[in-house]
Amino acid sequence: MLQGTKLYSIIHNRCPRCHEGRFLVSNNPYNLKLAGKLANPCSVCGQNYELETGFYWGAMYVSYGINVLIFLIIWGTSVLVLPANTNPWWYIGTITITEIILVPFTFRLARLIWINFFVDYEK
Repeated sequence: MLQGTKLYSIIHNRCPRCHEGRFLVSNNPYNLKLAGKLANPCSVCGQNYELETGFYWGAMYVSYGINVLIFLIIWGTSVLVLPANTNPWWYIGTITITEIILVPFTFRLARLIWINFFVDYEK
């Protein structure tokens, strides 16, 4: 349905150029042995995922943005759901635990978003 869009590549863990080969070896972000391992190069089109040395340093900025968004969503939801006199440590604890649990997911999402900025789909 979305094939040919950057969103397809990001959601389905696919090569940004051909949308057929895998970008990361494992589809499971919580398989920590393979969490950041790239399927480099693409098994279908041969796209090199390491465009230059240190290429994924830029993904840190994407990851930061994702984590700020998650923080704001959790904080806003907590403010609406919890009573007004709730201890602030509940907010801090909830946000911290959620962010730690989501680290593997946001790590791989940031990398997929970052490479999709630079590699275009070719049919």
